[in-house]
Amino acid sequence: MSSHSFILYDLETTGLRCDCEILQIGALRVRSKDLQIVETFNRYILPTGDIEDNASNVNKLYKCNGALYKEDNEGHMSKLDTQSADVVLQEFWEWANLGVNNHDDNRTVLLVGFNNASFDDPRLKHQTEKQLASSNITRLCQHVRFSDLRFRPDMRKGKLSEILKGCCGDGHALELHDAVGDCHAMLRIIEAKKIQFDDLLTCSKNKMYNDI
Repeated sequence: MSSHSFILYDLETTGLRCDCEILQIGALRVRSKDLQIVETFNRYILPTGDIEDNASNVNKLYKCNGALYKEDNEGHMSKLDTQSADVVLQEFWEWANLGVNNHDDNRTVLLVGFNNASFDDPRLKHQTEKQLASSNITRLCQHVRFSDLRFRPDMRKGKLSEILKGCCGDGHALELHDAVGDCHAMLRIIEAKKIQFDDLLTCSKNKMYNDI
C-alpha cells in the first residue's frame, strides 16, 4: 500500500458542545510510504455565535467586532482571514478527495486524528450536515473513513502534548491547540512509534455516514 496517503486533521471550535461551531480546520496530507507531508490545509471560519471563554483560553481564538483574532505567546492579537463555514467545509472535502479515483483500493479517504472519535469526528459530521446539501455530502464523503490514534493501548491515556513529550522529548516544541500544530504533533508521534498505514486503516471504525 505504498502508494497511499492519509490525512491528519484537527479542529478548533467555539466550545465543547456537539453543536458548537468550527473555528479552524487544519490538515496534513501525508504520504504513507515515507511519512512526507504532501500538502497542508489550513482555514479559519468566522462563527455566527460567540466563542466560549474556556475555548478561547485553550485555542487563543477570539471574536471581536465581527472578526476573528488569534493571540500569540506574547499576548499580541492578529486578525485572521476567515470564510463562512459552508465555503470552508466545501473546500476541505474537495481537498480531501484530491487524488482519490474510482478504481481499486485508492477510493478510501482516511482521516486520522487524536481523540477524534469522541470530539472532532461528530462535530465535523454535524457541521457538514448543517452546511452542505445532502447530494454534495454523498459525492464528497462516500469514501471517507476515520481512524483515531487512541486505538493504541499506549495512547489511550494522556494529552497529546504528554504523549508527544513521552515519545519525542519535545512536547513544547510545536504550537499545540492550533489545528495545524496538533497535526504536526500527531505526525511526530506516528514517526516515533512507527505506526503503519495498514494499522490506521484496519482500525478505522466508522464511515462518514452509516447509510453510504
